[in-house]
Amino acid sequence: RFGRCSDPLLISQYENAISRINATCRVTIYVSSTYENGKFRFMNGSDNSLNGFDTKLAVHIASKIIEKLHLSDTCGKKVDTANIVPVSWSDLLVDISKGSADMAISAITRTKDREDNFRIRFCKSYYCTSQAIM
Repeated sequence: RFGRCSDPLLISQYENAISRINATCRVTIYVSSTYENGKFRFMNGSDNSLNGFDTKLAVHIASKIIEKLHLSDTCGKKVDTANIVPVSWSDLLVDISKGSADMAISAITRTKDREDNFRIRFCKSYYCTSQAIM
């Protein structure tokens, strides 16, 4: 009567990041795609991979999450690294608030506006500067 319908599309929604990590067997971390950010994030010219403090910290945190959740045992396969996804700065907080990633690391300044509007829970700062412009 209505003609041909498309095949159903499976949409997965998770209660929280932990349930998504357990279901997908990976830790997804978003970083800004602004690659050149001093020592915090830069592209390795030889293999085109992301490097720097942000990236190393993200991988370290992901390894602790994988270990704590016993993800390799739960998933039945070796899970040993983070899925690091570069996204544009303008989309970074929006995508996080949609639940697309488990965490973001990109020298993001904690503000009440970001916490309220993007429903983001920030951790303690990992870098503080004492510089000010007057």
